[in-house]
Amino acid sequence: MKEKMKKKKRRDKQVLLRIRLPDASFFEALVGHLNHACKVIRPGRSFLRHMLDLLQGALNGRRKSTFIRLNAGFRSDLAWWREFVVQWNGVAFLQPTSKLPSVKLVSDASGSWGCGAWSGHHWLQVTWDSRSVSLNIALKELIPIILECACWGDRWAGHRVTCRCDNQVVVAAISSRSSRQPHLMHMLRCLAFAEASLNFSVG
Repeated sequence: MKEKMKKKKRRDKQVLLRIRLPDASFFEALVGHLNHACKVIRPGRSFLRHMLDLLQGALNGRRKSTFIRLNAGFRSDLAWWREFVVQWNGVAFLQPTSKLPSVKLVSDASGSWGCGAWSGHHWLQVTWDSRSVSLNIALKELIPIILECACWGDRWAGHRVTCRCDNQVVVAAISSRSSRQPHLMHMLRCLAFAEASLNFSVG
């Protein structure tokens, strides 16, 4: 019995050795496919940031046959794609977003008091708690935009949402769908998830 187990273990190892583990070239192809998909799924660009950062670091002067240890950020981006593809109905914007019917969204935030937002007949207001007062002002300016999309996004299907925001960092982050600031990047992912799930575009 013991000898049979040893033989089985050897066979298992041989099988594992014959399996080609994903290396940098595999993940480069994967990111390339997902980047191409972003031409149709525009919000998906926010869920390539971790993947691109890890891939660029892994390929820095190394061969493409190098194996990559996936970090939590890469796994979280990949998890979003897996979840989104399952529920996506295959409908996306193929015409320029400038040609879509528009919704205007106005928001503002105070460093010490709170934030508010308004769109049409709808508005919201949030007061910062003691933990939120110390947050970066750019993050505070982005929060009401995310809240608006979460509250009213189901009414904006097929629309382009025009944001009126006076913070240039937030404007640049929404335009590029990327930020080097981790907290801002997290909020951009929340925005991208709402856009992709509810089929509207924020600009």
